[in-house]
Formats: sequence, structure tokens, C-alpha cells
Amino acid sequence: MSLAFSSNDAEAISRKIPINESERRDHTFSLDDVYEIPRCIDWIKSNRFSKIALQFPDYLLEDATNVAIELETNTNKEIDILGDTTYGSCCVDEIAALRGSADAIIHYGHACLSPTSRLPVLYVFGKHFIDIQDATNAFKSLFTDVNGLIIILYEVTYSYAVGNLVGNLIEYKNIMVSELDIPGISSESSNVTEMNEDLIQIKTCGRKLCIPKMTNLNDFNIFYIGEQNETLTNFMLSFNHCTFYSYYPLKKLFQLESLDVNKHLRRRYYYIEKTKDAKIIGILVGTLAVSNYMNIIEQLKELIENSGKKSYTLVIGKLNCAKLANFPQIEIFVNVACRESSLIESRELYQPIIIPYELEIALNKARAWTGDYITDFGELLPGAVNFISSPQGKEIDVDVSLVTGKTRSLGLSDDASSQPNTAPILATRDEMKISTIHSQAAGEFLTQLSWRGLEQHLGETAIPEILEGRKGIASAYENELGDKSK
Repeated sequence: MSLAFSSNDAEAISRKIPINESERRDHTFSLDDVYEIPRCIDWIKSNRFSKIALQFPDYLLEDATNVAIELETNTNKEIDILGDTTYGSCCVDEIAALRGSADAIIHYGHACLSPTSRLPVLYVFGKHFIDIQDATNAFKSLFTDVNGLIIILYEVTYSYAVGNLVGNLIEYKNIMVSELDIPGISSESSNVTEMNEDLIQIKTCGRKLCIPKMTNLNDFNIFYIGEQNETLTNFMLSFNHCTFYSYYPLKKLFQLESLDVNKHLRRRYYYIEKTKDAKIIGILVGTLAVSNYMNIIEQLKELIENSGKKSYTLVIGKLNCAKLANFPQIEIFVNVACRESSLIESRELYQPIIIPYELEIALNKARAWTGDYITDFGELLPGAVNFISSPQGKEIDVDVSLVTGKTRSLGLSDDASSQPNTAPILATRDEMKISTIHSQAAGEFLTQLSWRGLEQHLGETAIPEILEGRKGIASAYENELGDKSK
């Protein structure tokens, strides 16, 4: 059966999972090498875990059984396999692991490296082949100035080979190599240059790097190793003042990245203006694992309420257009998810989806648009480097919308703040009756609909008298016996 916003039932059963061939296991390496079986065994034994969940993305599920058998045989521990993650496969699925009573998780494949809070996690990124000599030649073709300021970023599956590449570039004096900022790994195991007083450490996008104090981050060129995907987009938005060059090892291609960051930021600023116009905002819970996700949700709800708007929190699992179409009264959504899953661009969406940082720019009067971009909501929380407290005053700002050209207000009046947010919402029943409704809630949207559902008409329908009904059974009621005897 097909509905307007859902596909045929049979299609759901027969649907094939789209898999990017470049993400599948590189058979250049052995199973033990790619999945680091000895390291996993040592981690399980040294920590004395009793039940371990193995989380695989869809493109690595074909190896899940073999890996589980190897670990179970060598540790004598109970092993569970997690697939079809609740949200993005780059995030650790703690919810699924806890349902299976696991006390640890081993996460395989690409990872966003967002911090978790419930279970210990071991990351195994896997390995994709890279021709070090070809990558070296590509680097030297792109950067002819050996004194230039260069930062090397990379996908996690190439982290094992970066050291060999840098070893071929000793003539370059100002190369800054990023390190993976793995949650739970202490800084003591990091490069000793972090302790150098002449360097400044930068942590963002699951990476940490050090640059000289006398330099400006915007003056660096960035050499990225990996495919053109969400990771690269995230880097380019976070370092949007830097020039990006990429090298794709699978196809041995290197190029100047042509993503129009300014155009992208202009579109995002349009969404910010739409947020200022919106009266009803939906908060999408796009993760149940990233640390402090509840704190940022509460912070966003408070910000929306103080701006005189109404918020609804929605937990709907993996996002799609059909699910979001069920909430036509919501004018814009804010997605609380990991840094790589929060940015969603689709022409099929009925309403735009923004990230917490964009909501802050729209509604936090103390935060101004500077062109910088923060995709990690953890940087917006109290105590973080980019936290800016929202003014607590009740002053209402009135300006003109750049989208509609109409005047709009931002703030909470004394009358509105004195009324509880959970007050009942009343809608007019006809043109002759007037009722006051919450001007920022879904009740106003209800009054604008031409059809509002079935009405009860309480007190308007006459109650008929009680009459005696027929007696007997269906084949022969008492009043029908006389007719049958004739």
C-alpha cells in the first residue's frame, strides 16, 4: 500500500542499501590488519569486559561475523553485533549497546569522534590504501614554496599513513600535522609540541593541531587527504578563511577545492533570517549518544522561549522528508546532532534545518555573525571557548525582516513571561466568538486551517428519547414470528 508520504510496503522489503564502494574494506590489507584484531583482544582482556558490542557501518557488515568469531574465540567473552544504527553510523550507538546489556563498544569504520558519556569505546578506523610516493608528488606539485604555512588534515582511515607522508616532506619547514582528538585519550599521549610555549593548540572537528603564536590560522593553506564527503565539508566550513587542496588516494587525484564556501554561508544566513521570522521552532534530537546533548537542548529551549517563540522537541530517529512533513505548523527545525550529521541540505524539505550555532546567531542578541562557523554544539555550552551567555533582560527588539519585508519582534514581554508556557490553547469556533490564544504557539496555526478535524458540537445535538428495541435473534425477531407463520 502506498501513501502520499511513504513508499510501497514491498519496496521497503526489497530495497537495497546503497553502499559507496570506496568505503568498503580494502582487501589490500588482511582482516586482522584492517580491524586490528590483536589490539581489540588486548583491550577486552586488560579491561575485563564481559559483554562487548561491535558496531559496524552498513558497508562493513560483510566482515562482521568473521570479526566477531575471532574476538569471541580469543577472549571467551560474549560478543554482539550492532548494525542499522539509530542515527548516523559515524556516532557511537550507546543506546543499542545498552539495550543488549553491553559494558563496552568497539566502533569500526569512519567516526566523527564526538565524545560519549555512558560506555567505554575503542575506535578502530580501518585502513584504506594510499600510495605514499604519489601523495608526496601531489603535495609537492601543489605547494612549491617550502616556507609556506600548511596544515595537513585527513580522513581517519588514512591516519596510519600520515607519518610516512610527512617523512617525505622534510624540506617543508612550516607543516602542521593534525592529530585525531579521540575521546578518552589523555593529552599525555599526544605530540610533545603541545607543551611548547611558542605554539597555540586548536581543537575542532575531532582534530587537534598546533600553530605558532606568531602566525594567523587564516594564513594557512590546508592539504586534505580523503574523499569529498561530509568530513571535508565540515572542515571547509570550520576553516572557511583557508584555501583547501585535496588528494583522493583511491583515484590518485589532487586539486584545489572549488566549493563556494561564501555561497554556502549566504544560504545559511538566509536560514538564520528565516529563524528570526519563525514563531514555532522544532528541535530535532539527532543523537542520543553525543555527550551533553540534553544540555544543549535545554539551552536552546530556554533561548527560544526568551525570544517569545514556541518550541517543540521531536525524537523521530533518522530524518527524512516524510517524517518532517507531519509537522506543517513548525516553520523551521534545529538539528541537535554530531558535527558531521547536523548539516542537512535538501531541496525536498518543506522547511529548512539549521544547527544550534545558527539558532544562537538568530536569537542570542549577544552573538553576532562573524563569518566563523561552529558545527560542534559542545563549543556553545557554558565553560566552552565559544560560549556566549544570552542577555536576561525583557527588552523587545523590533526590526524589519530581510525575507518578508515585514516588521517582527524578538523578545519576551512581561505579560507573556508571566503566563506559563503550558497554558491551554483556545481557538475560535466561529466568527462571532473571540478567544485569546498563544500568539506564538500551534494554536494560531490551527485557526488558519480551513479544516480542523471532526468537531464534537457539545450541547448542540438533541438527545433522542429511549425506545424499546427489537428482541430475539437475527434469523427470527419477535415481531417477525407472526409473518413467518402465515
